[in-house]
Amino acid sequence: MKTIIKSLIYLLLSFTGTSAFALNDNGWNLGLSYISQNFLNEVTQKTDGSASLMGTANYALDGGYKSDLARDWFWTGRLLYTPLPRSADGNTASITLTQIKFLVGQDLGGARASGALDWFAGLGILKEDFKGKGGLTQMNNGTGTATFAVPGNSSSSLNGTQSVGLGYTSGSTRFAGEIAFQNFFNEKKRTQSLILSFLYIFPASRGGRR
Repeated sequence: MKTIIKSLIYLLLSFTGTSAFALNDNGWNLGLSYISQNFLNEVTQKTDGSASLMGTANYALDGGYKSDLARDWFWTGRLLYTPLPRSADGNTASITLTQIKFLVGQDLGGARASGALDWFAGLGILKEDFKGKGGLTQMNNGTGTATFAVPGNSSSSLNGTQSVGLGYTSGSTRFAGEIAFQNFFNEKKRTQSLILSFLYIFPASRGGRR
């Protein structure tokens, strides 16, 4: 998996060039995103009870379209998908993520040839597909281990997300960091995920006033 990610990043970088029109970033873009689910929640299923600030790692293809709204404002629609499912704890199921989101943002500092910083926020829908592997597995039962039957059926869940983040565009590349919340207004159920994105802006689609 890591080899595939590194190869894709190298391929994107090989097509990346600087441009005097750094802010002409409207149009289609494609890249990779790292998604850390339950970021800062310190959720654990380890037998020793230890927890980490970083959540469960997922690696997604990230594509979308960006367009101007008015002055320094813009909107973007994005689709994230994990082509290689991750294994659930205990290797009992495979999990695939799909997220659709619509964001509105604003360029900060006006037009600059060297690049631009922006902030954005918006709403989305996260779908998680679970596919059980079936058979038997050894799992912790609280005092030791025991044999449990693993379901072989599939299921899915849909949850709304609320996102806020910062992005930086320079030439043909865009970097973004985002926090995506679920159940933002429910203190007991609220969770958040960290999303770090690296995107390539296709030259044929760049244009517009920025």
